Amino acid sequence: MNKANLIKLVAKKFELSKAKSDKIIKHILESITDSLTKNKSVVLVGFGTFSVTTRCGFFLSVFLLFPVKIIFLLFATKNSLYL
Repeated sequence: MNKANLIKLVAKKFELSKAKSDKIIKHILESITDSLTKNKSVVLVGFGTFSVTTRCGFFLSVFLLFPVKIIFLLFATKNSLYL
């Protein structure tokens, strides 16, 4: 389901015009986005919880999982350098 389908569904379900249901959906999504921008979590009971988290990228997480010596050996063997 995309946003256009959701607008049609809301318009049909509540007997609204598509323009009015579009305004409603836009307002709901803007409210969720504003809350997340302010680092607040959004809880929709029965649907899900939305929150903003920070995590390191893949490259940094590899360094945290494996010792540097193993990473160097993997890098060296891929570039035809043998230790």
